[in-house]
Amino acid sequence: MDDITTSIKRYKFGWMYAPDRLEKWLEKQAAEGYNLVEVSKRGLTFYFEEADPVLCTFSVVNEGKGDIHLYLAYRNAGWKQAAATGTSWQQWTIWRKGDSGHEENPGVNNVTELKQHAAKRMATLNSLLVSPVVVIFSLNFFGFMLPDVLENGYFSLTGLERFNVTVYPFIILTFFSMILRSWMYYFRVKNNKDV
Repeated sequence: MDDITTSIKRYKFGWMYAPDRLEKWLEKQAAEGYNLVEVSKRGLTFYFEEADPVLCTFSVVNEGKGDIHLYLAYRNAGWKQAAATGTSWQQWTIWRKGDSGHEENPGVNNVTELKQHAAKRMATLNSLLVSPVVVIFSLNFFGFMLPDVLENGYFSLTGLERFNVTVYPFIILTFFSMILRSWMYYFRVKNNKDV
């Protein structure tokens, strides 16, 4: 049954903030017989083809705007590019390496430092882009909206003000979680010596 029989589409949201979790998910898909063939440009849709189950290791790396050093390090270490996704200013590459059972460690020790650098760059970039949103929404919510609600009551507000008071905390938590997840990923990569 070496022939590819079925094409499958799966969605994965927010994986950019925890790429190591995506790696485990892709490894599980391969072990269940789903071969990754493509990822949409925005990175939300993953296309698989049904095939024989295989054991392999995935590595998902943010290459910024195409880091040739990281790309060559992976190529030289025997990894194959499974897919690439991203925008003109940020490139993600998904690498795959087969595990025939003969290799003790299919990890790439010589690219660990480069992957750690890429993870730190991603966390820093996310922090710089998202922190202003968190600060502006927090100042607006805690400085103006919340005191007004506490003083006058929730039902004294107009419909738009009630909507804002309800939605602002959700927006603040969502954007703050993006920053937090990015840094947690960096520290997981930093502490893992066999990335």
